[in-house]
Amino acid sequence: MQIEGIVQPGDQRGRLLGFPTANIALPTENEQLWEERSGVWSGLATLDDGTCHLATISIGRRPTFYRKDGELLAEAFLHDFQGDLYGRKLVINLEHFLRTQAKFDSVDELISAMEADAQNTEKLVTL
Repeated sequence: MQIEGIVQPGDQRGRLLGFPTANIALPTENEQLWEERSGVWSGLATLDDGTCHLATISIGRRPTFYRKDGELLAEAFLHDFQGDLYGRKLVINLEHFLRTQAKFDSVDELISAMEADAQNTEKLVTL
């Protein structure tokens, strides 16, 4: 499955957690489809300049920080990328489902899960 969109500014919380993400709002007309695919995925992200990066992607409503009515987003952590992605087109290919969305009791628990997700992506996906 593929997600394509323009990277939008977010809360910049991922940056504070050590996992800066590129945020793409998911189309509301396909909300049920995205809800069914909610969770954490590994895959590849291709930038508008053609460069490709391993990506760990969260699809959902960020349950640790928001209620069930939070905005439905795709948040992609691009491995080995540094720079500004705001306003750039990004194409994300979801390749492997890693886990369901979860509400963590602490930020430390969330960071541990994100570290494991990133490690799993590096084991499962090749450029």
